[in-house]
Amino acid sequence: MTEDSEAFSAIEAITEVISQSESLGQILKFSVAKLSQVLPVSCCW
Repeated sequence: MTEDSEAFSAIEAITEVISQSESLGQILKFSVAKLSQVLPVSCCW
């Protein structure tokens, strides 16, 4: 049963992240923009 409760907790955490996906997406885009200034983007795209 502990594995089931851990899986449920993971699903809850993922749901929480999805509910905040808009702000996380903005943070991700900002991070990618910053990284693209430092790293060669050709390796990723």
